Amino acid sequence: MDFDLSADQAAFIGAVAQVLEKHKTPPQLPVPSFVHYNDSLDCDLSANEYFDVARQEGYGALEAALLVEAVAKLPCAVEVSASALAAPKLLASVLPRPIAVICGELMQPVRFLPQARTALICADQNVLVLDLAGIEIEETSGVVAYPYGRFSKRPDLSKAKVLSDNAQSRLEHWWRVGITAEIAGAMQAAVHFTSEYVTNRQQFGRPLGSLQAIQHRLATCAILSQQARWLALQAAWSGSPTDAMIALANAQESLPQIIYDTHQFNGALGLTLEHGLHWFTYRLRGLQQELGGIHEQAACVADALWGTSV
Repeated sequence: MDFDLSADQAAFIGAVAQVLEKHKTPPQLPVPSFVHYNDSLDCDLSANEYFDVARQEGYGALEAALLVEAVAKLPCAVEVSASALAAPKLLASVLPRPIAVICGELMQPVRFLPQARTALICADQNVLVLDLAGIEIEETSGVVAYPYGRFSKRPDLSKAKVLSDNAQSRLEHWWRVGITAEIAGAMQAAVHFTSEYVTNRQQFGRPLGSLQAIQHRLATCAILSQQARWLALQAAWSGSPTDAMIALANAQESLPQIIYDTHQFNGALGLTLEHGLHWFTYRLRGLQQELGGIHEQAACVADALWGTSV
């Protein structure tokens, strides 16, 4: 794996950065909230056709993962992993988006379901492509900084398009890569946010960031975030399902330390909605549980490497 971006990749990420620049400021909401879906960013990404990068000649999963990571660094939520990575690797046709991915109990709360126009549903090794037009969805409340919703009643899946040929495994594979890229981006943003805070926050007559104990722990957090990033990009580049399992297991295992340390170093202010750290750490809490969480992913890694786990 070449750790340097090619000229085309660098140009692509540079163009993405220009689009994302105006969305770097935390949203000013009328009422402080855990959840904010950035419709403006969604429109900007659509207008520039960035959701189709994996389908464009000369690009692919790696460029899509770089896009997901870049968007995840912003203090807002927008659906990108399913649209830019999972769906294009699953089928050639372009689906109405945003897209919600449901791998598990059908009636559970699902990320981005309130905004979604299409749902990809894992079902008996197949994937059902369900048009959500006319289907009633209720938003669910919580402290995770993503919009979640559930079906008001069980939808009629007989109307869904069925994708076979081991489609569920393929969807889970690329969904793992997308989730890991999201985690990596939000981790880096949380560490950067905290590093700036302890640099500017004065205590005991000097910046908090001058204390060696804080420096060491933040350095560890930075290493964990970069580790998640490179494993996500490795999985996107290799296309290996095992690489994707390892990447997600590693990232989900690292989350508690990142969340704990960044909140501790932001102090009581870090618990307020006005401060902004929650835009990253509360999203990480949601991603920590995706696809069954660390225990499920560790079991998948064991199965892939050594056979059926006990």
